[in-house]
Amino acid sequence: MTHHRLFPPKDYDSRIDEFRRRHNIPLQEWADEAEISRSLLARYRAGEDNPYVETVAKLLRAARAITGRKVRAAELFDLGEDEPVNPKPALRTHQARSSSREFYNTR
Repeated sequence: MTHHRLFPPKDYDSRIDEFRRRHNIPLQEWADEAEISRSLLARYRAGEDNPYVETVAKLLRAARAITGRKVRAAELFDLGEDEPVNPKPALRTHQARSSSREFYNTR
């Protein structure tokens, strides 16, 4: 039986990859500090899933604890301030939300 990937292999590093490399942070250490699973963090960095706002906050707090400096969400996620990836904003506003969760685009 052949297994097919749902997502194509990425051909570039995510902002999470760049941040980890710049600060020499192992994936497991960051996941442990953020109190999330390593596999979930790996899915975010591979662009296979988008984190909830609460998870972004956990990742930012963990990055700050590991690096000893304040870390901005834009260092880890494409928030659309450089070049829009798509016409929809990366973060839904309070009024436009259809659910109680907000998502950030990891690419």
